[in-house]
Amino acid sequence: MARRLSSSTFSTLGERKTTHGWLARRLALGTVIVLLIAYGGLSTKFLFPIDTVWPVAGLIAALGWGRGLLSARAILLLLAFGVLQDIQSTAPFGSWSVVFLSVYGLVAALSGMASRLPLAGATLLTTLAGSLFAWLIVIWITSAVGTGGNADGRLVLSIGLSGLAFLLLQPVFNIGRTREDQS
Repeated sequence: MARRLSSSTFSTLGERKTTHGWLARRLALGTVIVLLIAYGGLSTKFLFPIDTVWPVAGLIAALGWGRGLLSARAILLLLAFGVLQDIQSTAPFGSWSVVFLSVYGLVAALSGMASRLPLAGATLLTTLAGSLFAWLIVIWITSAVGTGGNADGRLVLSIGLSGLAFLLLQPVFNIGRTREDQS
């Protein structure tokens, strides 16, 4: 016997066509913001001869985009941000890409489990876990390349500042489900 499709199936398929454009616009807006944050960090280094603490721009995107649906475009952008961060920080090639993609995967996994929490609690949980995880991966990478696992205090502050910046910018990086979609 043939199975009848409900009207909700058609509305879901119809919405899917419109969400691809919305997703692309959100990713583009997030990319512009990440590039502006990265440019601000580079310009303060060149304009002022002082050592400043600046957020890790790609980490903000990994925290935000990980809370949404998995997206190949977001993964490719995080890879590109990682390469740019490697060049900017003279890190071994691919190390920041590993950090960003690992945080993206962790936050994606945690956001599914934290769906029963209130939205603010889920946001705080994924941000804290992602920032801590990024710090642990950075320590692991620095110990693997021979610097003894000493991530200096400025790097720890930069990761913490990235988490705070994400909490302020989280609506911009929302590419996923809302609470209404999860029911």
